Amino acid sequence: MTLEEASFHGQNLELVQKFGDSNACVHSSNFNTNGLKPSKKKERETMVLSLKIKEVGLLQMETQMKLYSASSTQHCQWGTMLHGIEMECESSPESDYVKIIKEIYR
Repeated sequence: MTLEEASFHGQNLELVQKFGDSNACVHSSNFNTNGLKPSKKKERETMVLSLKIKEVGLLQMETQMKLYSASSTQHCQWGTMLHGIEMECESSPESDYVKIIKEIYR
């Protein structure tokens, strides 16, 4: 399985492949929130992760995040940083889209 390209919140991601075979692949990347506007009080931002998988199709996943200003250090003490998302998926020959069966946030 080959991941051709990836983007998060419209920003192309530079991918580093950690593992890949005919059934699965593991990549890492970083997404920098510098320059993004902080979320308003009691609101979350919807951000889309898009993965284009060679000969399989397109996987799109919406995530909700709360963005804080860089000067708001108290949130860094109790907030949780997203380190990774593991997804179990399936594709269908009738569709160009990939269905997420299970997801784990770390």
